[in-house]
Amino acid sequence: MIYPTARPELIPLFAAEWVVIGDKIPVVVLDVYPLQSEGPLQQELSTVYTPLGVRYQSCLPKKQPLPECFAQLAQPWALFSECTIEQLPLLASAFRDYLTAALEGWYLPRQHRCGGKQAAAVHEYKRRRYIDSEGRKLLEIIFGKVFTEEFLRWHCGPPHQPLEL
Repeated sequence: MIYPTARPELIPLFAAEWVVIGDKIPVVVLDVYPLQSEGPLQQELSTVYTPLGVRYQSCLPKKQPLPECFAQLAQPWALFSECTIEQLPLLASAFRDYLTAALEGWYLPRQHRCGGKQAAAVHEYKRRRYIDSEGRKLLEIIFGKVFTEEFLRWHCGPPHQPLEL
């Protein structure tokens, strides 16, 4: 997840999630979308991501049923799919194309205008993501309930300082 933090009207949210179990990838989520319904960002994203969605949705079909929390926010170019390890190069290509477009189109050129405290729309999105997390089911089996809740609170919590390299 890459959150727009302070300026959701200028920067989209980038959501990517893959669940890999053995030689299957039962859940693939890839989407880029605005957290605010008003403003030019939706059209800007559509111009770039509609062709990418057409390309990858034809190769990675929709997984059904869509979770309600995803269906409410999903853009027309969103991927909610499942695939096999053999399709991993295609999935990696989709990830790179969606991420590169976000970096080059919005994150890098607009980062100088996007400082400040976390916007209310971002806080609300994270709160809903915490409450509706589909990952809870799998994480609890592997890591237990206590760790899972702690991890989800961290992941969906306030912005974190960058790691020192």
